[in-house]
Amino acid sequence: YSKQWDFEWMKAELCAQRNFKVVALGGITVDNAKQLKEFGFDDYAVLGSVWLPIKAGSAFSEVLENFNNLFHEK
Repeated sequence: YSKQWDFEWMKAELCAQRNFKVVALGGITVDNAKQLKEFGFDDYAVLGSVWLPIKAGSAFSEVLENFNNLFHEK
């Protein structure tokens, strides 16, 4: 969590041709879900960040729909 990422290097690596999928995990929020697609991740997995909106009154399905809409928007 404390590592400073070289985002240009990561983007280049993720955009390279590969025969497997790369899933982002950890620190994923609604605020950065769209950026993951731009970096070249194939998908994402959310952990703790989904629970805060739910505790604030949003339904679980609504939170996941928001993540999916951001990640998969064209």
